[in-house]
Parts: sequence; C-alpha cells; structure tokens
Amino acid sequence: DLSEFTASTSKPFLYPKDQTTTYLMNPDANDETLKREPLLLSVELHRRFSVWLYPLVFAMIGVGACGYARSHRLTSVSAILNAMAVSIIIRWLGLVAENTSEAIAPVWPMIYIVPLVGIVGPLWLAYKNIPIALSTSTSDRIEKFIASLANVRDNLLVKISGFRRSKNVADA
Repeated sequence: DLSEFTASTSKPFLYPKDQTTTYLMNPDANDETLKREPLLLSVELHRRFSVWLYPLVFAMIGVGACGYARSHRLTSVSAILNAMAVSIIIRWLGLVAENTSEAIAPVWPMIYIVPLVGIVGPLWLAYKNIPIALSTSTSDRIEKFIASLANVRDNLLVKISGFRRSKNVADA
C-alpha cells in the first residue's frame, strides 16, 4: 500500500500506460492527461491492441528467412542474422509509428499496418521463394568486419595474456 507516501487530499497521478484497458476505452472526462494531451490515451489503447502482433511478426520473419532452401556451400551471412536485422527494423518502425501518432492523430493506423506488413510480407516472400537476405556485397562487408573484429580480439588477447592461440587447434 503506497497511500502513506501520497498526501491524503490528492489522488496519485497515473500515466496512460498505468491505466486499465477499460479506462482507456472510456476515460473520465475530468482526467488531467485527457485534457492536456488527449492523444496519449488513444495511442496507449492502440499500442495495447497491436503489441501482441509482434511475436507473430518475429515468427513469420523467421519462417521467411529460414524457410528458403539453400546449399550448404553458400557463403553468406546467416539467415538468422538477416531475420534479426529485419525484426529490429520492423519493431523500430512500429515504435516510430507509435511515437509519431502521439503528436499527429491521423498516423494511428500505422500502429497496426507496420506489424501486419511484417506478418504478410515474409509469408509472401516465402511463398514466392524469395530469400530475406542481404546483397552479396553487403554480406561480404559484414563478413570482413566480423573477421577484423576477431583479429582485434585475438591481438588484444595476445597483448593482455601473452598467450597466442594456435590456428591449427580446433576450439572445444
């Protein structure tokens, strides 16, 4: 009970994220947040109705990225890394849509459109047998960057510990 930390004459202030969903659907006309920033309550309601779509987005991106048949000799960045990158971008776009709709009312449908495109897009790509992958030049640059990071790590290990890792011994 946190009532001892508030003044007996004041009600505690609740942000829209702290309100119940039923309250967000039918807010009190005297609510200070509704008077100051009416879009915040609406955006929080849309956020709650759309946030459950993102696990489906991530699953469908995984299906789209990993469901494409590949040769084991294909040297490219892993499909899982591509799926992670696309997932991060989709979630970022969703957050941008949520934050933009707090200031601009007509943008609220984007809160639903972004995850729905994130669900349907990878399924369509998988159906058409189009991989979710980076271009070869981008993959090569990423592989070179990762190799240079491994080289920097090995050099730091040598400087710190004086121990040189043998190139012929497999890691256990």
